[in-house]
Amino acid sequence: MQLSRHLTYSLVLMVCCACLQPQPAQEDISANVNPQGLTINIKMIADGFTGPVVMESPTDGSGRLFICEQTGKIKIIKNGKVLSKPFLDVSSKLDGINKMYSEKGLLGMAFHPQYKTNGRFFIYYSAPSAQKSSDHKSILAEYKVSADADIADAASARVIMEIEQPESNHNGGQLAFGPDGFLYIGLGDGGGGGDEHGSIGNGQDLTTWLGKILRIDVNGKS
Repeated sequence: MQLSRHLTYSLVLMVCCACLQPQPAQEDISANVNPQGLTINIKMIADGFTGPVVMESPTDGSGRLFICEQTGKIKIIKNGKVLSKPFLDVSSKLDGINKMYSEKGLLGMAFHPQYKTNGRFFIYYSAPSAQKSSDHKSILAEYKVSADADIADAASARVIMEIEQPESNHNGGQLAFGPDGFLYIGLGDGGGGGDEHGSIGNGQDLTTWLGKILRIDVNGKS
């Protein structure tokens, strides 16, 4: 489908960008790099995904890549091959996705910095809302891995946040842990064009989470 084709290209682009990511500023480069003779190649590492939007790798030394499909499955690339059974499937929890074009779905994933010992990870997805004023709601949920390192424990799901979304687009969903141990969540402005919600737009309105970057202490007791 069109969604799959466009986002497959995005996955290839992410791989290329990851390979080209510059060194951190605090690491000194002792010699000048001569660009003469350098070549850049694109290498196919895996295919067959439906709308891949996120690629993550846990800090557990396994070298596995976890691919989030917008349609709700998380698949693993292990030893160069895509495992036949998904790591997690939340497709039944998702709000309806237009196969020709949609910004909803499974949109974010992040592994806890101590994933190797605690098995915790977090996802962000679009779910149906019971509120008439909302198009859907965004869910931030925590899961844990099962006894099988390649399969998540679906029964371990714990919803951390529910964010009502007024429109179908601009949902955000990027998840990342900072060096401070907090989980950061990037939220879209709630949809439409030009952020025209209210008098100043959601991005400038401090009474709403929309259009913000949130920080959560996932290690807290509450």
